[in-house]
Amino acid sequence: MTGLKVIRTRLGTLDASGRRRPEPQPGSEHVIAADLVVEAIGQQVEESLRLALEGVEFNRAGLIATRGDSLATSRPGVFAAGDIVNGGTTVVRAVAEGTRAAREIDAYVRG
Repeated sequence: MTGLKVIRTRLGTLDASGRRRPEPQPGSEHVIAADLVVEAIGQQVEESLRLALEGVEFNRAGLIATRGDSLATSRPGVFAAGDIVNGGTTVVRAVAEGTRAAREIDAYVRG
């Protein structure tokens, strides 16, 4: 793993169902450097993930423990959000936590 390849999107025009679908923006592809990317699918934390997250504490429920009012974990520079922290609630909550984690990561990286 060297990074995560992403592309910017914009909402297109309404389709037959009334939904605006995301449309990739040509030329906006770029790679976000990363040593590890965890795909958020599944109902339980696999042992292989626990091993890959050395230094990250898990709580009694087997979820990643975060620090106080932050999404920072016990391992500096590692943040967690969504089902792996809250046990699974709603997509809205997962997106909100992901957005919050992104802000915390940005602040961490900027120092």
